[in-house]
Amino acid sequence: MLRTSVASWLFVGGVVFFGISNAWAQPEDAEAEPERPSLSSRVGAARAAALLEEGDPAARLRAIERLGSSDAEEAVVALAEAMAPGTAARSDPRSRLAALRHLARHAGDEEKARQVLLGVLNSVRAGAPEEPLDALSRQIAAMGLARADTEESLSPLVTAVIGGGRTGSIARSALLACRPKNLVAVVKSFDELSPRTIEVLGQLGDPRAIGVLRHQLKRDDRKVERAVLVALARLGDGSIVDRAEAFLDRPDEPGGKKQAKEGAKQTEGGSSPAEQIAAAEALTLLDAPRAPEAIAELLGRVETRNEALRLAEESLSPALLPTLRAVLAAKVTDAERLRTALIVAQMGDLGTPILLELLNRPALATVAALGLARARGPLAEDGLTRALRDAPAGAPKRLILRAGIVRKLVVGEVLDGLVAALEEAYASADPSDRAIGAFGLGVLGRLDVDALVADEDPVRRGEAHRVALATGRAAALGPRFMELARAGDEATLAREGLSLALLVQGDRSIEALASSTLATWAEAGGALAPAAALRLATRDSRAFRARLRQLLDGTSPSLRAQVALGLGASPEADATYLLVERFRFEPEAIVRAAIVRGLSQRPEKLRLPTLRQAALLDPDERVRALATSALAGRKLAAPLFARGPAEVAWVTLRANSEGEREAVVRRPVEVRRADGLVVPMVSAPDGVVLVVGLREGERYDLAIVPQAPPKAPVVAPAAPPTAPPAATPEAETEPLAPAPLPDEAQPDGG
Repeated sequence: MLRTSVASWLFVGGVVFFGISNAWAQPEDAEAEPERPSLSSRVGAARAAALLEEGDPAARLRAIERLGSSDAEEAVVALAEAMAPGTAARSDPRSRLAALRHLARHAGDEEKARQVLLGVLNSVRAGAPEEPLDALSRQIAAMGLARADTEESLSPLVTAVIGGGRTGSIARSALLACRPKNLVAVVKSFDELSPRTIEVLGQLGDPRAIGVLRHQLKRDDRKVERAVLVALARLGDGSIVDRAEAFLDRPDEPGGKKQAKEGAKQTEGGSSPAEQIAAAEALTLLDAPRAPEAIAELLGRVETRNEALRLAEESLSPALLPTLRAVLAAKVTDAERLRTALIVAQMGDLGTPILLELLNRPALATVAALGLARARGPLAEDGLTRALRDAPAGAPKRLILRAGIVRKLVVGEVLDGLVAALEEAYASADPSDRAIGAFGLGVLGRLDVDALVADEDPVRRGEAHRVALATGRAAALGPRFMELARAGDEATLAREGLSLALLVQGDRSIEALASSTLATWAEAGGALAPAAALRLATRDSRAFRARLRQLLDGTSPSLRAQVALGLGASPEADATYLLVERFRFEPEAIVRAAIVRGLSQRPEKLRLPTLRQAALLDPDERVRALATSALAGRKLAAPLFARGPAEVAWVTLRANSEGEREAVVRRPVEVRRADGLVVPMVSAPDGVVLVVGLREGERYDLAIVPQAPPKAPVVAPAAPPTAPPAATPEAETEPLAPAPLPDEAQPDGG
């Protein structure tokens, strides 16, 4: 099965700010007499309730919106009663989801609304399959209960956390997203907290929980004790250091150390591996002096190595380098060895001696080269300079050349001898060398994009799109793109990554391309589809609205996201309605995030209720943060080029057999960025994909585009067949994270 990994160590992060809309505000004057609902509101509620029982789904949705738009008690009760188990509204996923978003506003003060949310949250049986909209409904229900922040709404969530499973995970996420203001509502009914509740209290980050957690240490329960140690450490409570160290100093259960350290606290029985892991994690969170020692001890055992590697990734303490070197030399699994190399590669200049050794180990060479390229300091620079001088021709030389290019992009340093080596590669008879030579000289400013586009050598010309992305000059691809588009040469457009030109805003040369051609490419799938869909959406018009709607409703999540991003710039005012309608029933978070980005660029007031709902109730942290920013007036476009510090991803494709090696020469791939934008790229002749211009601090997925069918007229859409296997890199490394990509091929990542 085809998998990828991107060794750029990009981490998703963000701060979520919650804007509170009028719908969530509480009356300031509690003594004021509540306003009685008018006769018209009562009649309207009764009529809408009657419509809920009709068989027409569209009528049901209209009735739900009518009831949901009112805060009158009759309307809330009618909507809640219509959501009773077995009713048409409860059974229809879309009706249920629409109703839950409205009922969530009343979970704090209306028992019937709260019971509906709780019933939906607990509506799945253990092991039963769950449709995407059903899962989203349960997440919205949990968010509504957590947002209510009352004892009645929070206690069921804590109960679900204790129970674990899918429902427990949903409840935990909701509690962490809507941090309770009143901790008593979380712990009042549980004098003896479960380990899972203790874990959540630590993750909430509320220092008021310290006293509650310390009280739990009085219990004679080792599971509780280790959970409390980690939770208190998360809250910065250094009083538990001695207790954590006592776990480390206890003699192990059979198979471990036989003697406790002299003077250490003794207890009946030895420390289990789980207890020692908890102790090491607590010390790591507190940055205690003994943390590296504790991690090193765990790295040496098979049963604790996986958790120890996790802690080493969090710690990145230079004191761990000798132990990590020993792990690399020991008999460990390939995955453990690769993970260890990645940790060393993140330690900067201090990891250089180990990384230089790994350059000679093919399975780890790519990771080592990327680590050396990103390390800021003289050791890495000198080591790479020597490696460049001494590396033999072929794959080893290309490895160091790529490391030198990455160093220029990320660190800003040019290795001695790099330019001369790239010029030599540029003139080589080996197409893989010529490709890296052209790319490197373009990045260093020795060649411009126009020269590469005009190069007679198709290998060097194929690097133009990558240089354009690295230098911010993708508009230079426009004339070449239009030349091939007019000729109907889709295969060359895909092979040279020229659909990148479609993502350049304001490129007038692309305006001559017919919208009908863009629609055909978008509907056919393949390498041109994402960029074509986005460009078509920016041109939104009545003539193509039906086709855009189909792309927004019935395609892959990544393609739906492109349409949503493009509609943000649509000249049609009702594009906002299209985005709002899609958001209501969109199960994929990446598409909802793209819709929010699109709505942030729209001037119509119709966008505001959807943005408020997203900011308050969406289960995805990124969507909530984007919606809050959009409500504050920020325009959240997804620009093609990175602003500020950039990162580089280095991925290598590997074939299942030598006979299939040619399958990924200039193979189109999609870089699916965290902001939803899909950037087209093409692998080098040796199967390497060096993705430049990535934003620092975000994750990216890479998908291999299925092989194109035999050449057909540009107007004839065709369903692409299953992708054949991918090709072999010079460095074979185990992929870290599988992705939902075509079968039969397998990429390796550095």
